[in-house]
Amino acid sequence: MSTKHLMATVFQLLEVRYSHPRRYPHFKVYTVQLSLFRSLSTAEDYLGTYVQNPVNREDVYAFYIREVPLDVPAPGYECVSERVYGQDGKMIDYRDFSSVGECCGVFLGRTPERMRFKVGDIVEILGMDEVRLAFVAGLPLSKDDVQNSLAKQGNGRIIPWDETDDTYTVYPYPFDSFHQHTDALRVFSPHFRIPESVRLKIVKAIESWKDGTL
Repeated sequence: MSTKHLMATVFQLLEVRYSHPRRYPHFKVYTVQLSLFRSLSTAEDYLGTYVQNPVNREDVYAFYIREVPLDVPAPGYECVSERVYGQDGKMIDYRDFSSVGECCGVFLGRTPERMRFKVGDIVEILGMDEVRLAFVAGLPLSKDDVQNSLAKQGNGRIIPWDETDDTYTVYPYPFDSFHQHTDALRVFSPHFRIPESVRLKIVKAIESWKDGTL
């Protein structure tokens, strides 16, 4: 049980798995719940033991540990905290503030060390049941961005940022003239070698975006 926001919570361990075939530029995935735990440390200990068995790592895309509230509505991805782990069980990224309703926390920006990607990078974006290639066109707010904005507001300043601002702006394949804002915890480095024909199309799209013709 967590005392964060005076909520009773549990820690939900989720496993995202590949569906076959898994070929770029996009492929299907599905998510299963492995278990619920009373504490983060217990969930991480279990995950550490789980991934030691090579069979358990087969076809695994990622793991998530989500701290979810009890007796409080929390639709969709809303949770009190969230962490994402690689196939090896090592943490990739985290969010340690709430996105739940009236108890929603504030996003104070990312440090340079926590910006996992830069503009122009080729990435994978994880949706509900699909992984798709994309390229990065914009970064989450940095701590400097937040501080500069607050300074401009003066004494009446407010902090309007939440988890929806902790996103990368991406153009997903096949780059048909629209962008989207993808949760930073659902953006990954490519897991496999990208076929040359697909890579060239992405590079061409990046060049078109840079010169304003995409």
